[in-house]
Amino acid sequence: MNAPAAGGLPERLSALYERCGYEQFRMSKFEEYDIYSANKRFLAGEDILTFTDKNGKLMALKPDITLSIVKNHGALFGASRLGKYYYRESVYRVPRGSDCFSEITQTGVECVGVTDAVSECEVILMANASLSETGMKTVLEISHMGILGGMLAGVGSEARKHELMSCVAAKNAHGFKASADAAGLDSETTEKILNLSSISAPISECADEILSLTEGGGAEYAARELCTLSELLSAVGEAERVYFDLSVVYDRTYYTGAVFRGFAEGIPERILSGGRYSGLVTRRGEVGEGMGFALYTDPIERKADMGVARRVDCLIVYGEGGECAALKIADEKRRDGKSALLMREDGGASDGGVDYSELIRVGKEGIL
Repeated sequence: MNAPAAGGLPERLSALYERCGYEQFRMSKFEEYDIYSANKRFLAGEDILTFTDKNGKLMALKPDITLSIVKNHGALFGASRLGKYYYRESVYRVPRGSDCFSEITQTGVECVGVTDAVSECEVILMANASLSETGMKTVLEISHMGILGGMLAGVGSEARKHELMSCVAAKNAHGFKASADAAGLDSETTEKILNLSSISAPISECADEILSLTEGGGAEYAARELCTLSELLSAVGEAERVYFDLSVVYDRTYYTGAVFRGFAEGIPERILSGGRYSGLVTRRGEVGEGMGFALYTDPIERKADMGVARRVDCLIVYGEGGECAALKIADEKRRDGKSALLMREDGGASDGGVDYSELIRVGKEGIL
């Protein structure tokens, strides 16, 4: 893992994306509601914060960035021009497992329009580089929605298909087998999916095994697309850092190709998610497709802040009778351009939570 360069994480990520030729996309915190209502199936949840503007239009606080980028790119250039954008924005939605709206900070990229394997590989490389910039031990896992979709094509019930995909996503082999039997999935396909689910290795090491387990139909086509990405990643020495994992399963009405996610040691939830999408329809009717990812910076920053001591030039610890003197000393230090932290002697000054250059203790007799 490469050590991150100097500067804050947002600045390092912006520099990374600009080196790749991506331009920053800036947007309002809200959009007209109809763009989201027309594409609700693409959103992470049904709940959207709305308000009525003074002109009577129903507006929404952004629950999604991709839709805004696709809409604006399509309106300006149509679907035939490739657009490469990065962003640093907040979205407003109800996180999984919560009952309340949250502001979620995201940094990410969108490659919109006519894409090919090289463009998709570049997005994956940028995702891995973004993870490296966190300075933590990370892993990027990848799959392809067409693999499971192709292997489950014979399951007529959409509800059953969703149930089977959910079992794969949860790595619930027992539940998958029971659901497969109930759905009438043949034993050979069931066994192949279970074998694919057991693979966890760099994509370059398991490409042949993936192909052998997906022979025939749409699943093989999807697997070959994934293997093409593996070859391109290998060409730049990055395939060993990208792991195959069939449990990377997202909404198949949104994602249609390669999908991936990133994790960091010490953070229980994923900190990055992305993939190839198609079928996003803008208000003007252009079809938006492309590939992108979002890095969720809030849990990264919370992890970085844990255990970090406050840093001050001067720590002033005062006891009973030393309050006035302590305030006067603190004022003098601050006037001299130094930072000064006031703390009662029983306020935890000695618990390791403060890093200081100078320590001054004050009691009723003055400086001790």
